[in-house]
Formats: sequence, C-alpha cells, structure tokens
Amino acid sequence: MRARRIEQVVGPRKVYRHPATRFVAEFIGDDNVFEGRVTNELGSGGETKGSAASVAVDGIEERFEIPTTATIGTTVTFCVRPGRLRVGGGENRFQARVEGSEFLGDVTRVRLEYDGRPIVLRTTDRDLPTGEVELGFDPTNAHVIDE
Repeated sequence: MRARRIEQVVGPRKVYRHPATRFVAEFIGDDNVFEGRVTNELGSGGETKGSAASVAVDGIEERFEIPTTATIGTTVTFCVRPGRLRVGGGENRFQARVEGSEFLGDVTRVRLEYDGRPIVLRTTDRDLPTGEVELGFDPTNAHVIDE
C-alpha cells in the first residue's frame, strides 16, 4: 500500500518475483531496477518478433535483452532480483564496482555501484567479489514492471 492505495494484491511469492510497480519492486526486498528505451525488437528461438527487446539503459552504453512486447522508442522499467545476478555470467553483462558486503548467514549481500546507481548481489560463494567486477543476468531473469 502506498498513499492509501493498494499497489498489488497477490501471494507473497508472486509479489516478490513479479512486482506490478516500481514501488512494490523496491519495497519488497532488495531489487535492481533499470529504466531505458527499447532500441530493437527481437525474437529468437522460434519466437515472434516483438517477444523480446534490446533496451539501452538511460545514460549508459550497455544494451540489455529483456522479455517485453514494447516497441522501439518506448521507455520500459525492469528489475532483476539480487539472487539472479551472477559474477561473470549471464547473457546481459555490465561492469560494477564493489562498495561493501554483509554476511547474512546463508548468503552474503554485496553492495555495488553501476554508473552511479546502487546494485545489490546476493551470493552463496565463499570467494566474494572485490573491486571492479563483471555482473550478468539472463533475459528470463528480468521482469518488466507494468506501470
């Protein structure tokens, strides 16, 4: 609920995995939220064109492939949960700088900076990343927020 308005009514797993709004994405647990413009409509593996898109995140050179039916020139907001980011892995990759970490028992929460934006990674790896690292995620791990 925000400003006496219900944002989303579903079970807790669905709220966490598929937030309906940016507010819900940022309120329910850590989330990495990106916004950018669709630069190319894609379709792969037998999918029809327009089932995915290449998105240029505002002010940044990287382009990420995400599942969306948005058309070229449309601004989209999407999120990637911290547990879905991987160091050195994933189809969509970008460089980030480690700022710090917190051991939480079964996982470690790593705080990073990506072009002035905060990024959160959750990892079970014993060897924690330091300095500049390459992070990545697969397109299926991006969730477009419908606002």
